[in-house]
This record gives sequence, C-alpha cells and structure tokens, in this order.
Amino acid sequence: MNPRYIISFGKSAFVGVFPASPDCMAPIPRETSVVLQTERGLEYGLVLGTSDAPATAQRLLLRPFNEQDERKKISIEAREKELFSPISEWCNQVLPSRILLDVELLFDDETVLLFGFWSEADLTEELISSFAQCIRMKPLFYDVQSELIVEKQPAGCGKEGCGSSGGGCSSCGDGKSGCSSGSCSRGSVKDPEEFKDYLLKLREKMVSSPPRTPLLG
Repeated sequence: MNPRYIISFGKSAFVGVFPASPDCMAPIPRETSVVLQTERGLEYGLVLGTSDAPATAQRLLLRPFNEQDERKKISIEAREKELFSPISEWCNQVLPSRILLDVELLFDDETVLLFGFWSEADLTEELISSFAQCIRMKPLFYDVQSELIVEKQPAGCGKEGCGSSGGGCSSCGDGKSGCSSGSCSRGSVKDPEEFKDYLLKLREKMVSSPPRTPLLG
C-alpha cells in the first residue's frame, strides 16, 4: 500500500489525507512542500505527518517540491496579488452585492479560486464563460459560508423562464434589477455590448501582468 500523508493545502488551510503516487514512495519528512492533485486541480501543500486513515477520493501526492516548483510558487503568490484588484473590480461591477475576499491560483496556472459570499450570486453560465475568456483561466467561486464551490446556474436570474419570452421576473432587463448576464441587467454594467467592452478593458489590465511561469520546462 502506498504511504499516506496528512497535508495542509490551499489558502483556507484545508487538511486532507493524500496517498503518495507510485513515483513518490520514499518517506517524505514533515514540513516538506509537495505538489498535489485535488478535486479542484493541481495544487501545492505542506506535509504535516503520516496517516493510516483512508485517503480522500480524487486526491494524490504527486511529488516533493523541486527548485522549479519553488520558483513557480513565488511567481503564483506574486500574480495572486496582481490579479486581486482587477478581479475585485469585475465583481464590484457585475456582482455589486457580493464582496471578493481573496483569490488563489492553483498550481496548474489555469484555474483561479475566488473566495467570497457567492451562495446567492447570479453566477450564470454566460457570465462565468465571459469572465473565463477574459482572464483566460477557469474561475471557481468558493463560498466561504458553505465551504463549497458554487455551481454555475442557467442563464437568467434563476427564476423559471427568466431571460426568455415565456416568463421570468417582471423587472428582468429593465435596467434596475434582474440578473447580471446579457439577458438581464442588474449592476452597473447593463447592456451586453457594454459588458463585452468592460471585459476587454479588464483583459487588457490582466495581460499587462508579468507572464506566467510554465509548469513544465
């Protein structure tokens, strides 16, 4: 049986049991930084000790850190600080009643975790897709209250028929309320074309950040 380790990972200091991969069978000392596969993607964590407890599904300890991983971690932490302001601006514009608390880039450099109170947010497929194209990463909205990733909703405000001619909320699209996707208009960015222009400007801010460090060289 592969050795299993108790590992702390993520900005919220999640703790889980990870089995070592077949290529990682040598003992790993406590407080060693490691690369992990989790249900969220590729991440890094810190070994706290060994364990005989069952491992969590979809989790695997891939390897201890090497020099390239150390450099990548430093690059990611710097990029997180740079991305917080433009992403927070996007949240204020499109989800004005929600507050972004923090951002976390996963180690694959393709996924960004957004910490906030998202359980009642209008996270439609269209909105998330537009945002993902803007930042060229996959956004995951982590609700700090429920401690769950919030699933994207169908386009509209969540009421039956919203965004279609068959029904929905009476105020949808009136410029005062409704959802924040192209089919509705809550928030300061209301018109679909205005929303696209806003995303283009946001992308310009984000691509001006230093280039990402590739995972494999």
